[in-house]
This record gives sequence, C-alpha cells and structure tokens, in this order.
Amino acid sequence: GGEVTAGEMTGGEVTAGEMTGGEVTAGERTGGEVTAGEMTGGEVTAGEITGGEVTAGETTGGEATAGEMRPTRCELTPPQVEGPFYFGLDNTRTDMTGGRAGVPLQLNIVILDVSCLPISDALVEVWHADAAGVYSGFPNQGVDTTGEDFLRGEVVTNSEGNAQFNTIYPGWYPGRAVHIHFKVTVEGQLQVTSQLYLPDEISRSVYMEADYQDRGEQDTLVNRDRFFNGAEGKERLMATVDANSSGYQAYLEIVV
Repeated sequence: GGEVTAGEMTGGEVTAGEMTGGEVTAGERTGGEVTAGEMTGGEVTAGEITGGEVTAGETTGGEATAGEMRPTRCELTPPQVEGPFYFGLDNTRTDMTGGRAGVPLQLNIVILDVSCLPISDALVEVWHADAAGVYSGFPNQGVDTTGEDFLRGEVVTNSEGNAQFNTIYPGWYPGRAVHIHFKVTVEGQLQVTSQLYLPDEISRSVYMEADYQDRGEQDTLVNRDRFFNGAEGKERLMATVDANSSGYQAYLEIVV
C-alpha cells in the first residue's frame, strides 16, 4: 500500500532506495531478492544480512567465497618454562600411555602460522605427570622413574596441522595447576616451548575417579598458577576439554 517512488517497491526485488514498511538500502533485504552480494543463508560473498552483520569472508551458514572462514591473523602462543622433566624420545608415537592407569584423554593439537594456516610436518612433543603427579625418567619424586618414558609422546603434524595423542588425564603435584608441557619444532628449528592448561571443573570431576581420588583435589587452581598468570595472552594456553565415549578429549591451537 502507499506510494512507490523510483527505486522502491513493496515486494519483490529491491535494488536501491526504500520500501514501505522499513528502509532497505543497496545490498540489504528484509525479504525478496538480494542483488548486492548478500543473503540470509547459503553463500555469502560480502556485506550484511538482516539480523546480524556478515563481513567479507564470513557466513552464518553455507559457503563463504570472499575470503576464509578462519581469521587472517593469529596471535603467537605464549612461551612457558620447560621445567625439569623434559627429555626427547628416539621415535615418534601417538600412544603415550605407557601402561599408566588413569582416565583416557585424547589430546588434539593443531599447529598454525601467524596467518592462521596449518603447518604440516611440524614435530610436536608433549609430556606430563601420571595420576600420582610423577614424571617418567627422573629420580627424587618420592619414587625413581629413571629409564622409563611413560606419558611422553612425539607426533608429526598432518596436512591440516593436526597432531593427536592418546594418553591419560594428568595428575597434579603441589604448587601447580593441571598442565601438559609441549614443544613445537618446524624444519629443525624449535619454535615454542610452553604448557597447556586443563579446566579446573574437569579436573575436579576426574580426581574423584579411583586412580586419582587418594590424592584429592589439586591444591592450585589455574587462576592461581604463577606460570599461567605470568603469561601474556594466557587465555591462549587454555585447552578446550569435552567428555567422549571413553573419557575426555582436549583441543588446543598453537600458533608459531
């Protein structure tokens, strides 16, 4: 109803201008056809849609043709102290359990460059404590584990930058939040040594299980860990952890 001027209409295609019932600018819509590279579903090439802004290379569903779904700039993963319990393995292996009892944990690490592109053939090394808070390969931990290499793994990333490890959920030891150490080497050059952290709420649940419950809850939460708090960009060291059919799975992107 009402008057329709040049470049306006009450239904159908809108190429510019306004329509009765609300303003529609070039490349926007409340209904009908979109002519300036925008839509509310399917392919998005650039611009905006009603109900939320979509910039070039972003989409609320379907395919993005103008750019990448991933951001174009990623922040470097902050380094952390290596700690006293590192040693390298003689061969790569994805199963690093080494016969230690504990709740299964599938650890998925993705290595990216600063342009957010995956890095293939990067060497990822990880190591962590067992359910009792003990590392392999060292004496003076209440027990002597010299000569053992449990809960240590090395994996070379695939074409998507992914390295996957099968391990157990780490135990805790006094003064530290629950963490896993890692190193990333690309083309023979060490890129970063750091630690990833696991959420306290997951740790509380795990430490009620039989292999952990004698030690109780950890004495240091993540937000009170001196190494975590000392890192610039510390949020990039927090892994995402979810339950799966056998235990838990953890995910972290590492940018080098």
